[in-house]
Amino acid sequence: MKMYNKLVRDRIPEIISNDGKKFEYRVMNEHEFKKKLIEKFEEERIELINSNNSEEIKEELADILELVYAYSKFFKIDFKEIEDIRNSKLVKRGGYDNKILLKYVDD
Repeated sequence: MKMYNKLVRDRIPEIISNDGKKFEYRVMNEHEFKKKLIEKFEEERIELINSNNSEEIKEELADILELVYAYSKFFKIDFKEIEDIRNSKLVKRGGYDNKILLKYVDD
């Protein structure tokens, strides 16, 4: 028996059941769900860092994006609002296309 105690996507119990395996799950409360979302971000971040090719990178980025959607939904934030803020910052501060490393600022 392998123990997980982690947040999984909504259809995972159905998929496990269809495989004829025994399992146990429960629905988390709001506080626990928020904590597990953060843990899942960390898990996916590590998986992204350890990705070895563009296919793996695409998979991990899709997982991270799904977590961003879940987190915004948890806080009742319209994803369009997040995208608007992202675009505003892009116009004001730019993106990361130029690969700039800021070494220091002399105050």
